[in-house]
Amino acid sequence: MKALTIGCLAFMAACVCPSCSRTEISADIESTKQEKAISFSPFFLEVTHGGIGDIANWKTSRTAASRAGTLAELATTLSYWDYIGDELIQKNTVETSAPLEMKLPYGQHNIYFLAYSSTDSGESSQTSFVPEKVTETFWTNFPLEVNNETSESQSISLDRVVSKAKITVKDAIPSGVHSMRMTVGSHYRTLDLESGNAVSEPLPYSLSWELGAEYEGRTGLYFYIFTFTPTADQEYETSLKIEALSDTGDVLFSREANSIPLLRNRCTNVKCRLFSSNAGISFSDPGDWEPELEIEI
Repeated sequence: MKALTIGCLAFMAACVCPSCSRTEISADIESTKQEKAISFSPFFLEVTHGGIGDIANWKTSRTAASRAGTLAELATTLSYWDYIGDELIQKNTVETSAPLEMKLPYGQHNIYFLAYSSTDSGESSQTSFVPEKVTETFWTNFPLEVNNETSESQSISLDRVVSKAKITVKDAIPSGVHSMRMTVGSHYRTLDLESGNAVSEPLPYSLSWELGAEYEGRTGLYFYIFTFTPTADQEYETSLKIEALSDTGDVLFSREANSIPLLRNRCTNVKCRLFSSNAGISFSDPGDWEPELEIEI
């Protein structure tokens, strides 16, 4: 009888132990898991403001829509830099219209996201961005702790980190004008990924546009340049120049204004008569960025 009891106990242990073993193995696998797949949805929210230049009263609403509807309508490219501490874990560039899927090691991350439309860029260091040409650019620093509890779907809000300088030529383009050249006196081309601020010394920068014969007689043509800004909420002054050139590069007409105020997330529009004797320059906001700016000189 004693032998029979021992045999039954052994049989029961054989039946139970495999189940217990599988449970323990599953727990061990889960506890040693080191990364998680996460889907990111970047978006941009336009801001409203409490007054002209009153940055302190700007408001954002997560229910508000971007003026373009989606980030993909404002920028073509999304880059990210993923850090744990001071170590760069991974970086990549994708199209803004494509879903962003990342596998993140467990730990405390700082992920810097940048949306823009430049076709080429390079970093002067691991934490700076230097595009070939500054375009409308959106940025955020997104801290995220990755563990068993982290959601596999994350929404990230990006902020515009450029100012837009625009010149509108009010009078008609005469014959003989082959191209237009716009120059901004203080242009920032290097962005610090950790702060979203410009870190380079400002330098003069020019862009040129060729005009075909079909532009002769046209009025209201406008030209613009984007620049990074040294701070998020302080104006800085620069000069703006517009020139009309012949097919040999000679300057036919030119207008320049100094002490033009630029501000992040604002477009300053310079309106001028370039070709007529009744020349003048005024400034106003074109209505597509906020806050509005109206300056008469």
